[in-house]
Amino acid sequence: MSSEEIRKRISKEGPNRKPGQKFTIEEDKMILQLVLSVGPKFQKIHKSFPGKTLAMVKNRYYKYLRYRWDVLGQQELRKSRDFKHLNATQDSYETLCEQQRNMSIQLTEQKEDLIQSMMSKVQQLQNARVMVEFFLNKLL
Repeated sequence: MSSEEIRKRISKEGPNRKPGQKFTIEEDKMILQLVLSVGPKFQKIHKSFPGKTLAMVKNRYYKYLRYRWDVLGQQELRKSRDFKHLNATQDSYETLCEQQRNMSIQLTEQKEDLIQSMMSKVQQLQNARVMVEFFLNKLL
């Protein structure tokens, strides 16, 4: 094998590619189906994949399959309508994150306003108490 062929092979497969790390479409479908049925419990799921480690199956799901539920096909997606949150695209996930950040900012502002209002009321009560004590001392 020439050095050029070796370079092509390494760039094509990646420097850390080992035999047995490739996943088939059927394995991808099986991972998704198991996630739908048992949840993301990869300690249980990886046992269905001889020759694949827990890390390999978990990484396959989180790095490649998490947002690719279309791999299952339309029929399986209809069955999984109770899991619509799993079918979210990366864009909708980012939109939800942005909405959450905006809501967090609004809540922080409201919290600060409430704290200021409460501090003002406490100060007014303290002033009123001092005035009552003053008048009571004058009268007595």
